[in-house]
Amino acid sequence: MARMLGVHHQNISKAIVHQVVTCDTEVPLWTLSMRKKGNDDNPHVIRNIVVNWWAIKTRINPNKNDVTKKRLEVGIFDEKPTHFLMET
Repeated sequence: MARMLGVHHQNISKAIVHQVVTCDTEVPLWTLSMRKKGNDDNPHVIRNIVVNWWAIKTRINPNKNDVTKKRLEVGIFDEKPTHFLMET
């Protein structure tokens, strides 16, 4: 099978072993490959308090060219001015 697919033989053997292990267990197959999601315990009130504190205690960088970029998609960025915390 590895020659026919053009992959290394260990990849095929690992997939077969994984299939055997998941078929022998009593939990559904898809649950073994799913990532556990984090638990967000912070209520919106606490989140709003933190955001308001951060807005009061920081200042925006005076250099207009100094921005923080976050990549959303290919060629699409979210740009925000850099904030500095006034306390040390």
